[in-house]
Amino acid sequence: MIKWIMEITVWFTSMVLMLMMFLITYDVFSRYFFRSPSSWIDDFISLYLIIYVTMLPAAWILLKGDHVTVEVFVGMLKPAARRRMTYVTKILCLIYSIVLTWQGGLYTWRELSHGNTFPTTAYLPVWPAVAVIFVGGILLCLAAVMKIVDQAWVQKHYASTGDNLV
Repeated sequence: MIKWIMEITVWFTSMVLMLMMFLITYDVFSRYFFRSPSSWIDDFISLYLIIYVTMLPAAWILLKGDHVTVEVFVGMLKPAARRRMTYVTKILCLIYSIVLTWQGGLYTWRELSHGNTFPTTAYLPVWPAVAVIFVGGILLCLAAVMKIVDQAWVQKHYASTGDNLV
């Protein structure tokens, strides 16, 4: 179920990227051919869509293991220490995700309750831009828990078989 939700967020993010391409093309076309630039497209893309494209697929990327990792020091560790280090980093990822979700929720609620808008020509509301931080944080928490459970299962499985997991 969770992986299905992650796939939907990736599909939605793909649609948002296509929308960004269309809006930028439309804005350039209307600016240079009709001398009538849009007053809201730049704000909409830079204040909303960029955040959506960043936050929504983060959990899917974590689940796939395609996130940026630095293996300089981990590569020098013995397999048992490497497994422990991997486990610790997944727990730290979960802690970060919980804090991100908590703070994102507080920030979203504050912006929604105060009715704040961005100080741009379009006066777009702030809360839809920051709500995706809360949603992305929830998805990151779920993905981190799944990674921790997977790691615990792998460690238990290899400990019971005596195999040397790298």
